Amino acid sequence: MSIEGFIRQDESWLAVDPVVGCLNNCAYCFLQSYNQTPKRGEVLAEPEEILEILQSLDHLDDQNFLMLGSETDYFMDDNNISYLKKFLTAYYQAGFKNTLTLSTKCLVSTEFLNEIAYFPHDQLIFYISYSGLGRKIEPRTRVRDLQKSFINIKEAGFPLVHYWRPFIPENSSVAAINDILDFVSQYADCSVCSGLKLNEGILEKMAPFWPQLLEHDFDFARLSSVWPKGTREYIFTTAKEKYPNYPVFALNSCVLAYLKNKPEQLGMQNNDKCLISHCPVEQRKVCADFLLNRKVDLTSIRQLLKSWNLSEQCSVVKEDNAVAIESDLTHAQMVELR
Repeated sequence: MSIEGFIRQDESWLAVDPVVGCLNNCAYCFLQSYNQTPKRGEVLAEPEEILEILQSLDHLDDQNFLMLGSETDYFMDDNNISYLKKFLTAYYQAGFKNTLTLSTKCLVSTEFLNEIAYFPHDQLIFYISYSGLGRKIEPRTRVRDLQKSFINIKEAGFPLVHYWRPFIPENSSVAAINDILDFVSQYADCSVCSGLKLNEGILEKMAPFWPQLLEHDFDFARLSSVWPKGTREYIFTTAKEKYPNYPVFALNSCVLAYLKNKPEQLGMQNNDKCLISHCPVEQRKVCADFLLNRKVDLTSIRQLLKSWNLSEQCSVVKEDNAVAIESDLTHAQMVELR
């Protein structure tokens, strides 16, 4: 969690969390482990304080994406919406150029969108979480509100990503997958899919809905996510066949690259998640050209490692198109090096 420092390096972006706590109480939410759901959002820092912290970060440049709301849902009640409006105003007036992302599974109203019409549309990306799960798993989610959010954001002209996760047997049937895909392909710019992320607490919460989970001895430290067998392959195959012009990605870093017409930034090109994604030919060319012309600067890497008081031993491994680094890296450091 970001609760102590307000800012945390996640895989694709910096999570910025001045408000913590969520009423949605989804059974798979990691906030369950921190007793932060079901709770109203607690304001831990005012927007001006967060902006001062961002301005002090040495490693922040205009290319970093910022995620608002990884530890709350800014559209779950009036208090959160009010804070979000203040934050966006302060952020805009301060002249930041980083692209913001907002994730929600609540209603994004036309009234709110009209009030933030001043905000540069290419600098704010909405993620709508819509996976077709029932009220026992997502107790406060209303499908009608979700669908209205897609329509409202599309009409307002902001970039819109369909967040499609997690997958369990309940929402993995052919009919369920096609219902979601048929709707979102009309409004979103793309979808990003991921399976169910697990720790001990989430496993306990989700086992009643997916009893087969208890048959496995998961190594949570090494586990990315779990899927019902065949679901992931079916989604990407179906998307390519039914909606050849609608991208569906397995990696969020690919989503951000596609929306910005830039190469994927975490070095995931040509791995299994890259290759399974339904990615436009033009975007694959952007990444291919980047790889073809990429030059690895070991001097800069060594300088960064030195600034972290880590071993500066590193070398290019040509056969793997990689850099080998002999240091104990935190997750945040590994992301920055990528």
